[in-house]
Amino acid sequence: MLLLLTAGTIEEKIFQRQISKTGLSEAVVDPSNINVNKMADHELKDLFTLHEHCPCQTHQLLRCGCSSRGEVPDYLEDGSTVSDIRPCQLNSAPHQGQGQMPRVNQLLQWEHHAPPFRQCVLQTMCLSSAVPYITFMFRNSSALTKTGDNSQV
Repeated sequence: MLLLLTAGTIEEKIFQRQISKTGLSEAVVDPSNINVNKMADHELKDLFTLHEHCPCQTHQLLRCGCSSRGEVPDYLEDGSTVSDIRPCQLNSAPHQGQGQMPRVNQLLQWEHHAPPFRQCVLQTMCLSSAVPYITFMFRNSSALTKTGDNSQV
């Protein structure tokens, strides 16, 4: 599964809301649902704010302290480790079926990539020609074969 988002736009914010399960769609489909988190006015206005200078607001919101060189992060900006956080805090599901949207904190279990991207990663994902347009990548490579190629773009 490959999902491309335009960084800093409403598209990325909707993705964040979808993976954090805070229910934009549930509020539209079932306005009587009292379990849905309501959006404050400033949150609603912020959906339409273009963040041009942020390569990936989703990564920024994770407070991830990684170097974005393709590793799976093991600590957060505040110095706590990902493994220090209890499963109930992560709100993680025991199994994620194919085609399901990941939760925000599950992105901490994915590789984080910022430019310059490794050529082997781009080739594996057939994105070599898209490099000028990519500002950040999350990649779940659990099902992919590791090549060991560490060449840089």
